[in-house]
Amino acid sequence: MVTFLSLVSNFLFYCNFFIFSCDKILFLFNLNSFFQHFPFFPLLFPGETCINNVGVFLHFYVNRKGAISLDTVYDSTTAFFPLSLSQQNIWDVERSCPDTSINNICTTLQIRGQVDFSALQHSVNFILERDPSLRTRITLSDQKPVQYQAPFQREPIPIYDFSQSSLEGLESWEEAFTREVMPLLDAPLYRFVLLRTGENSGGLVIKMHHLISDGWTQALLCNRIGQVYQDLLAGKQPSLDPIPSYQAHVEEELRYLSSPSYSKDQAYWAQAMRQAGEPSVLKSMRGAAVSYVGRRLAFDLPQDLNNAIYTFCVNHRVAPFSVFYMALAIYFKRVGGADHFTIGVPIFNRKDFAAKQTSGMYVSTLPFFNQISGEWTLNQFSDHLNESWFDMLRHQSFPFSHIQALSSKDGSCPERLFHIAFSYQNSQLLEGRDASVMFSGRWHYSGYQLEQLCIHLSNLEDNRRYSVDYDYLTQFFTAQDIEILHSCLVNILREALAAPDRPICQLAVLSPEERERVLYTFNRSASPIYEASLYGRFQRYVRQNSSRAALIWKGERTTYRQLEERAAQVHAVLQPICNVPETLVAVLLPRCPDLYASMLGILRAGGAFLLLPPNLPENRLREILHQSQAAALLTTPELASVSAGALPIVDLSHLPVPTSLPPVSVPDDALAYVVYTSGSTGTPKGVEICRRSLLNLACAMEPIYGKGAVLSVCSVGFDAFLLESATALLNGRTILLPEDAQLESPQALAGLITGFGAGFLSTTPSRLAAFLKDPVFKAAMAGMESLVCGGEAFPSDLLQALRLCTRARIYNQYGPSEATVAVSVKQLNDASLITAGGPMANCKLYVLDNWGNPLPIGVFGNLYVGGVCVGRGYRNAPELTAQSFSDSPFSLGDRLYCTGDLACWTPEGELVLAGRSDRQVKLRGLRIEPQEVSACLCRHPQVKQAAAAVQHHSGQDALVAYYTSDSPIPEVELLSLCASYLPHYMIPSAILRLEEIPLTANGKINEALLPRPDLTVHSDAQPQTPAQKGLLAIFRRVLGRPDLGVDSDYFLFGGNSLNAMEALSQIAQATGRSLRVADLYTCRTARRTAALLEGADAPSLPRWR
Repeated sequence: MVTFLSLVSNFLFYCNFFIFSCDKILFLFNLNSFFQHFPFFPLLFPGETCINNVGVFLHFYVNRKGAISLDTVYDSTTAFFPLSLSQQNIWDVERSCPDTSINNICTTLQIRGQVDFSALQHSVNFILERDPSLRTRITLSDQKPVQYQAPFQREPIPIYDFSQSSLEGLESWEEAFTREVMPLLDAPLYRFVLLRTGENSGGLVIKMHHLISDGWTQALLCNRIGQVYQDLLAGKQPSLDPIPSYQAHVEEELRYLSSPSYSKDQAYWAQAMRQAGEPSVLKSMRGAAVSYVGRRLAFDLPQDLNNAIYTFCVNHRVAPFSVFYMALAIYFKRVGGADHFTIGVPIFNRKDFAAKQTSGMYVSTLPFFNQISGEWTLNQFSDHLNESWFDMLRHQSFPFSHIQALSSKDGSCPERLFHIAFSYQNSQLLEGRDASVMFSGRWHYSGYQLEQLCIHLSNLEDNRRYSVDYDYLTQFFTAQDIEILHSCLVNILREALAAPDRPICQLAVLSPEERERVLYTFNRSASPIYEASLYGRFQRYVRQNSSRAALIWKGERTTYRQLEERAAQVHAVLQPICNVPETLVAVLLPRCPDLYASMLGILRAGGAFLLLPPNLPENRLREILHQSQAAALLTTPELASVSAGALPIVDLSHLPVPTSLPPVSVPDDALAYVVYTSGSTGTPKGVEICRRSLLNLACAMEPIYGKGAVLSVCSVGFDAFLLESATALLNGRTILLPEDAQLESPQALAGLITGFGAGFLSTTPSRLAAFLKDPVFKAAMAGMESLVCGGEAFPSDLLQALRLCTRARIYNQYGPSEATVAVSVKQLNDASLITAGGPMANCKLYVLDNWGNPLPIGVFGNLYVGGVCVGRGYRNAPELTAQSFSDSPFSLGDRLYCTGDLACWTPEGELVLAGRSDRQVKLRGLRIEPQEVSACLCRHPQVKQAAAAVQHHSGQDALVAYYTSDSPIPEVELLSLCASYLPHYMIPSAILRLEEIPLTANGKINEALLPRPDLTVHSDAQPQTPAQKGLLAIFRRVLGRPDLGVDSDYFLFGGNSLNAMEALSQIAQATGRSLRVADLYTCRTARRTAALLEGADAPSLPRWR
């Protein structure tokens, strides 16, 4: 019975061969061969000739069935057998990247000396005849791939003559040949071409599909061909040991899947996936489609390094793979700081001698998870690595597809298990038996890959000479990126092998030349400051431009002389208060001339100013005044109640007559101002900036200001306000002060720009983009001279819009409050890449790893700022200061500030920013510490825990807060609590109650698991008055939310201060009434806003007391 089944299955194989190949002659040849093995088979088909009757049978069967069907259950007696697990992975890749050469493996066997092309052709066919696995072909059965081994046919191997060509021409042909797509179904999965390159040189190009080959197979085939070739040259009869069939490997895998070993391996990988971190990456490109087109760069390691690697391997009994792997892991540790390192590693997967003698696809690329500590030495790392490596090898048989299934089981692991792969090829080509022939080999790149980066270490020609191939996706990397990476790895190898007992964190990543470049060449920003003092610069402009307008407010001009006289009056009243050096004086005033006179008067008296915007909640104002220990408060009687008698009040409405009191002389390192920012501890923190830093900023801004007036639109309490106040006056500019209502009206601002000839505007990109939606404002941009954007990423669509509507110089500026507003700037008008630019005058920028070492160009790391611009630290907070400020190891006497931003250098010495390394966020250009929002919520007695995060909703970012409590708390109650302590831009758009705050394994908030708020909930109440109907229509239109109800909170449905300006503009057009953004933050709903417009008392928000 078994014999009969075998008979039928083999007959069906030949039938299928005929149908799929449509090669009648080959079919008849093979069928006659089949009949020789089974002479009684023609008895089954009586007639004139057996062949004719078989043809009738085939014709009938194909017309009825369309194809010869096979039992899909694998049986070792059939001619067809399923793909191995490794082959199935390759098949899946083919389906993902159809019609590409992604799975082509191509090698050139180079021959020097005696070249006999006839002998080479015979050698290839000799191997093909004796190795059935090379003749493997793929066909489909029930739409599933299966394989069979086709009968041997002598292959005609063409000879291409390149003896008259150049090496470049030969390499160009090899690249094109490698990338020719091979047909997969019922066709040979190999191609051979002979090359003549000279009288005594040539080669054999071997191209095989990954379905039937891997790197070991390629080397095995080259060695066998070379062995037969040398036998033929010597006049010997070639002989080879029997070559096992790949089919045995498939059978062994099937047995493994139902064995106890499989269960043990599954348990190992399940545990490994639970502990695995994110796959290691050098670059990320979220939200973009990935192209699999790649390139290759190849490098030979210098011989001294080859010797060092070989010596370490011998002394520690490890493979070169381990040494280079450790260098790669050290690089990732230094550039990313992660404790886990995950890359793909091709596993040999040949466990016995028979497998090593078998051609075919055995290799399985598995994720290799490893830990690394910066405190380890290379020797210690080697011990840890060997343990992890051999542990994984004990479970290498577990299929990659099954690992993927385990990783996606709970949804916590990423879609791809690795983005970078590293392989080591130690297959040796045989040596010539005499000097008449020499062999060498060269691998070729297919031009496509799934991984971002594949690194191949090889010693194909000699076991003490290593070459490294970097295959990279051109969408992610440039050739220069790869050259820098290779340079860093070579430096790490040199350092580590020379001192294997030195901690990893102390190894130099950069060469001395690259270190010099990123630390000093890029920071050549020294610029002289000619003024002797900060206030002396202002007085110079008073003398030069005494009658020039310093300020324009409500159409009235205040000249430089008048401003100096008013500042002298402030000085006089502060003289008793500022009797101690660096006395801090708070200023609580709206945007008006007295605000500027107060700033100058405080500086004139030798003190330092603290600007407070009047729209801050009273609780926050009191908190800042208490923490800052300000000596006095300059304000008006209407705003004086905020002090609650805690400090002296200076009433600016009752100043003494002008005096001739000279400015107080103070050193240039004396305190100039304090500005408060959001604090990670839950309370705001005050940054102290000295006078020389502010003077340096003024000098650096001089070429950026235009000739026209400076339009002041920034909130008084932010450091960016200095660009349109202090530094503008220190450059003799005229400042144009809008009224509060005008600040929120793009049309009103446009009127000021055109009416008073404003030439300079500084704001955030998102705010400017909102302004540009108004056609009147957009038209006014035509007259601008200089536009400065900062505080958040500069989007490319904004740059395109500005290029179309203005000829102004467009700047992208970067700088933290702790480094005097601005430290870098880039003019973007003709820029091909939006960057933050290089360091401004006397500023220094450093991109460092977690241990304070400089990082290579193109590698993101922690951004530090040095130079004159760096502030003293945080006021009355020495512990916070010590966390962020430190002495510079690169320049004696300098201080460094750790910004918390991630950045990298471009080759031109400019910065590219990439978000935060801590949890600080920026929302529409405003700096927010989520911890401060959560700390505010925790003031509520029922709140146990709280968290906050920025999420993307309806095309914009929104701040969402979360809390835990025993019972739900009315959301409006928590919102009013936030409104009592936080600025309006820090009030969450939504507050959700959770059973518990999700945490990561190391106890940090897991933002990925924080739920998104349901913004679809809306009120069923209908508008009752025309005002309510009109307002609701505007709110729905601006927010794009037709489900908005009359009692729906504007800011819970995606509203913010930017789109609020658009809403208020439409309200003004419809009603003739101008509202402020603060009014909308107070009313929040269409019903309350209508009540405000109609003159009725709007229902008051409940306040937490």
